[in-house]
Amino acid sequence: MSSNIFKLIKQLYWTKKTISKFSECGAQLKVTGPIIINNEGEINCGDNLLIRSNFRAARIFVANNTSLIIGNNVFFNNQIHISCSSNIKIGSNCAIA
Repeated sequence: MSSNIFKLIKQLYWTKKTISKFSECGAQLKVTGPIIINNEGEINCGDNLLIRSNFRAARIFVANNTSLIIGNNVFFNNQIHISCSSNIKIGSNCAIA
């Protein structure tokens, strides 16, 4: 039981930290572990984004004057690394491993 509580606290911490780096964020964002975000542009996500980050930190980099738009019901698996030097749009109902 204490293991589940620890996982929930960790998820809440990383989710809250991630929301602060996004320009706009829909409902039900969940981040399961460490994430590094360098946002010099704009990051917007829809509802139900899950970023699984259990082994090594997920990484998202958005350059100045660019945007990363993430649709609804999107899943990013462990060790995801997204770098935007121009605008990127990830549609809804996508899973990226």
